[in-house]
Amino acid sequence: MNTEQEGTVFRRFALPVVAFDYLKAYQRNRQVTCGEYLNNNECLALILREHREMTKAMNSTTVNTVENKNNERQLGSDQAGD
Repeated sequence: MNTEQEGTVFRRFALPVVAFDYLKAYQRNRQVTCGEYLNNNECLALILREHREMTKAMNSTTVNTVENKNNERQLGSDQAGD
C-alpha cells in the first residue's frame, strides 16, 4: 500500500508494548471495517500519514483562529477611531 511515491527505508527498531498493541488493534479494526489487510509497515505508515494530516489541519485551524482574533482586534481599534 505504498500510495505515496516515495522511497522505502528499512530500519530495525523496537516499540513499547502499548504502541505495538495499538498498532495491532488499528490493523485488525481496519481489516474489519474496510476489508483491507495491512501488514505492520503499511499500518504504521497509514497511522503516521493520518496523524500528519490531522496535525496539519489542527495547525491550520489554529492559524486561522489567531488571524481572526487579530482581525477582530484591528476592526475594534478601527471602529474606536471613528
